[in-house]
Amino acid sequence: FKQATDTRKLILVARYNGVDLPGDSCRVLVIDGLPRGTSLLNRFLDEGLQILSLRASHTAIRMVQAVGRIFRSNTDHGVVILTGVDVIG
Repeated sequence: FKQATDTRKLILVARYNGVDLPGDSCRVLVIDGLPRGTSLLNRFLDEGLQILSLRASHTAIRMVQAVGRIFRSNTDHGVVILTGVDVIG
């Protein structure tokens, strides 16, 4: 993927732990919808209990981690597009 000379697309469905895309590997990141917990416990804490401050904190941490996939140094640059119906709410 990184060595390709033509334009390539890499789609990761909320499974990007340990994956970094620095430099020219990724210049555009599209996040469709707010990230949610993947384990049942995290989903319960975020959605079942409806503790808004806890949910907001977890969502913010996950967003920073997602955006951090492409911004690994002070010289990295790119565009992050956040979209989805749960974003507007």
